[in-house]
Amino acid sequence: MDKQKTLGKNRYAAVQDIDDLEADWRRIEAELHVSVHQSFSWVRAWVRNKKINPLFIVGYVGGKIEFILPLEISKKFGVTTAHLIATEQSNLNFALCSTLFLSTCGMDFVDHLQKEIKSVAPFVDVIVLDRMRMQLKDKRNPFESILTTKNQNASFQLPLLDNFDDTLAQLNRKRRRKKFRNTEKRINAVGGYTYTIANSLAENEKILTEFFRQKSKRLKSQGLPNVFEDDDLMEFFKEVCSLENQEIGSMELHAIVLKGETYDGRILAISAITPKRDHAICQFSSFDEEINAELDCSPGEFLFYLAIQNFNQREFRKFDFGIGDQPYKRSWCTECDEHFDGTMSFTLFGQAYAYLHRKKTDLKRHIKSSDRLHKIAAKVRSLKA
Repeated sequence: MDKQKTLGKNRYAAVQDIDDLEADWRRIEAELHVSVHQSFSWVRAWVRNKKINPLFIVGYVGGKIEFILPLEISKKFGVTTAHLIATEQSNLNFALCSTLFLSTCGMDFVDHLQKEIKSVAPFVDVIVLDRMRMQLKDKRNPFESILTTKNQNASFQLPLLDNFDDTLAQLNRKRRRKKFRNTEKRINAVGGYTYTIANSLAENEKILTEFFRQKSKRLKSQGLPNVFEDDDLMEFFKEVCSLENQEIGSMELHAIVLKGETYDGRILAISAITPKRDHAICQFSSFDEEINAELDCSPGEFLFYLAIQNFNQREFRKFDFGIGDQPYKRSWCTECDEHFDGTMSFTLFGQAYAYLHRKKTDLKRHIKSSDRLHKIAAKVRSLKA
């Protein structure tokens, strides 16, 4: 079958109500190569709680929806821009389309799509696709031709092997276990702990509230702005945590809850993890600085040890620490994936915005690659905070 001719038979339309797409969306998202961050429940929770202006570009093959581009529209300085929905909280973006749709994508896919979007959404000046993987689960990203700007952040993963012992063997197994036992010994000395995965609305809210408290204090102590200081964001997280466990887009809250008279009920460390099939992505994490200062342990490391072991036992194949370069991620991971940004411009204003976006990303990447510039940037951020 000629792919270019097949592509010409695809039809595109603009949809504004996400609920109109639920059945087709859930069918498409079940495919392995679709990121959990483009799942229906994840995106709908963002739309509901962040009160954005959504736009969904849908593509048809044989009369069925096989492609969805979920966008949020904003206008600044007279330029109407469209970004992937919830991208600011995403750790992995990829094309939301079926394998059938991918089979129709020839070399002119982006050019064809750009013409169709100009027709069905003429008010858009530019579309920005960021934090995109070039490949996921053996599928190439159909937007590959425009993903020309390397994002300033990469993501880090640890393959999960047949058992936890083999998984740790990829790292310094002896050191990991020694560090875990030392932390466990210190925690047991003050009454012990429970490793828990929240399974009720009340428990979800309790752990989330504590995460926001811990993270606020941590960022303040580092002189950084609090990116989690948003009531709408907390409501978004509440919704994705309250989804059924098997629902794609659900988020698990893992925590270390202390026992004993001194710290009874206090939450030492928290990690939020989104699972899909055999891939678990850490969304965010935190720990109690006050308790850590008193116990002098490694609470984050301790919780990740238990969480990774848990997913290994559940036969997951990869634990993903998400986007962003941190020393603790590098210490746990043996794999690193680059992310890329791309733009589609429809007007002169859009072209100008796209150019500035690329330059801004290049500057951020340059700053991150230089210790001296990174320290200066951190100082400027602390002054703003």
